[in-house]
Amino acid sequence: MSGAGRRSAGEEGSTAAGRATKERAGEDTDRTTLRAAARPPESKSREGGGNPVRTAAQRRTVRGQPAPATPGRLSLSEAVRPIPHEPENRGMGDLVVHETASCYAFARFGRQWRLCVIEHPRLEGELVPGGHAEAGEDPLATAVREMSEETGHRVRLLPPPLPEGYPHPATASVWHVVSMPAAADSRCDRRHEHRDHIVVGVVDRPFAVHGTPEHTVHWVERSALDRINLPEDTRELAGELFETIDRVVAVRPRPAVDEALAAELLRRQQEDQAVRLVPAAERTPKLMERWQAIDEENTAWLRELIAERGWPGEALVGRQAAGAAWLIAQHADRQPEFQQECLELLSAAVTAGDADPQHGALLEDRVRIAQGQEQVFGTQLTQGADGALVPYPVANPDEVEALRAAWGFEPLESYIEQVAASVG
Repeated sequence: MSGAGRRSAGEEGSTAAGRATKERAGEDTDRTTLRAAARPPESKSREGGGNPVRTAAQRRTVRGQPAPATPGRLSLSEAVRPIPHEPENRGMGDLVVHETASCYAFARFGRQWRLCVIEHPRLEGELVPGGHAEAGEDPLATAVREMSEETGHRVRLLPPPLPEGYPHPATASVWHVVSMPAAADSRCDRRHEHRDHIVVGVVDRPFAVHGTPEHTVHWVERSALDRINLPEDTRELAGELFETIDRVVAVRPRPAVDEALAAELLRRQQEDQAVRLVPAAERTPKLMERWQAIDEENTAWLRELIAERGWPGEALVGRQAAGAAWLIAQHADRQPEFQQECLELLSAAVTAGDADPQHGALLEDRVRIAQGQEQVFGTQLTQGADGALVPYPVANPDEVEALRAAWGFEPLESYIEQVAASVG
């Protein structure tokens, strides 16, 4: 259907800052598996022997052939200086040292953080993504590449935490470098050492999987760390990072609220909603022309705003006006590339706690449907054969109610009834 015909609550029949629903606490699981087909286990090995579940080094990935780097959105060459090293069999006397990287990647599921872990095809238990550096490869590039290859996710690396009020902007870098013993593997026929570069990052869109991941991916809550089979060193560090991640991702420095910009966003939202609140039976051709004109004007205005100042999040314009920015992006259906750009920016704002997670979910579904993909949350509706509203196809129907609850949405049936009532 057209952009005007595709419906979700909060877009039509609502005047409260474009919100889809009131936030509502819901049941949530502590572990989510993304249903992407993994490559056969033979495509990559994690060897180490010894005690396979005791340390991450004993379960670290080794690679038979170099693989091309798959960049995330972070430009490593611009963000950090390379850390010189020779990854293959660097000797310290008789000790062989291999350079590795481990990536602790977090994503917001609603308002809760989850950590990305992968199942190993042969060794028991789960690991954070990571592996050996290729020849001449920077550790940060290793972490981004391994995350992409093993999980299909694009990670955005973070800087280590700085004191509150520190005046200079931080750039992504390695958080820790640790030396860990490793057993013989396909790269070294005797016991050796891994010099592991530990990085921390975020995945702004955990349901966007690029390519075919090498492993099955789980997103786990803090409460699950003690119940899954993680190496002890990984469990200990992950627990600490769960306590740190909010501070690291927060908007810094926080800008002063721009009252004039907020007022303009709210004015444009009011115009947007005025045409959409007209009952369907009363929508004349002239009204529909006005509807289209408003959407096009708002889209062009938002494009200019983003080019000049970036995404207008809650820190800059306040909660209600940030919701108006989302609404304009949600209705930018005639500019799909720009709408996709807005999704990326809004998702990053959600990660930073600078936007409503429900808005990120609504735009995620909107863009997916526009691209011919299945939606995640069931927020986008269309008319069925009998004229009743039904959701566009959902990627994982068995999980959609749990996901909706995690994001604070009501059950799908209630949602459909609410939208149907709002559009008459």
